[in-house]
Amino acid sequence: MALTQTASDGIITGTVFVSTGGILRGITVRSGGVDAVTNDAGVYQLVLSPGSGLTVTANPGNLDSTHSHLESVGVTVTAGQTVSGIDFMLDPVGKITGTVTSNGTDPLPDIVVKAEAPFGTERMQAISAGDGTFTLDNLPVSSLAGVGAYTVAPSLDPSESAAPASLPGNVTLGATTNVGIFTVSGSLGKVSGYVKDNGVPITTGVLIIATTSTIAADPPLWNESIRSGPDLYYASHSQSAGSYELSARVSATTYNVYAWYSKLSGEVATTVRKTATVTIADSTIVYPVNFDWP
Repeated sequence: MALTQTASDGIITGTVFVSTGGILRGITVRSGGVDAVTNDAGVYQLVLSPGSGLTVTANPGNLDSTHSHLESVGVTVTAGQTVSGIDFMLDPVGKITGTVTSNGTDPLPDIVVKAEAPFGTERMQAISAGDGTFTLDNLPVSSLAGVGAYTVAPSLDPSESAAPASLPGNVTLGATTNVGIFTVSGSLGKVSGYVKDNGVPITTGVLIIATTSTIAADPPLWNESIRSGPDLYYASHSQSAGSYELSARVSATTYNVYAWYSKLSGEVATTVRKTATVTIADSTIVYPVNFDWP
């Protein structure tokens, strides 16, 4: 009697290499919550339920802090199929940290800091935290061909300046390099207010964007093109108490202020946007802009 069995899963397999030459053992590869680890030959094998548009990540979250993480997107697996050749080339990496202040002492959060290597080639960006510190991780080591020493600098509004304007930094394998302190000054005014749902402060957070442009629907992709374009964009988010604060350049131009609130009802999430306008004419004045849903 012949027995047959229909396979219900598929397989993704490949090899993880290092850009300096050779393979990487013991690297986690993940897709859809399923993990595999590369063997002594650098090979991994993921057994997954059938699906399309899958993302496969090598070294997710830099589980191995000495090497970069990398994604392969749009992978399709069918039952009984083996998808081979989903390979990865990881760089040896390290980290750069530092601090942004408003006066050399007081922390300055929400400042974008970028690392370039060689100069003019942006490798990573981070945003300073509430204590003013920033961490640029997943940076290829400076000894890697085509990289070299890093130039670290805040990405500022033209009305602002930093002292120093930039700081040098070298990245070594698995290590953290602290480049020091940036002190930022300039003529930015403030918008402040609250976000509420039927009069009750929203605790889950609301995205706030002030811009001299208009936003048709969803928030724009926050990238180098937005930061260097002719229109001004400033972003913030509300705190757990329902309050927020946003800094923007003093200008006679009216800003459009947008707020996106996502609310979960059962398993369905809906996002509702509200708009307002404000003219920031004086850096010594805090301009109130409040939002209340529905």
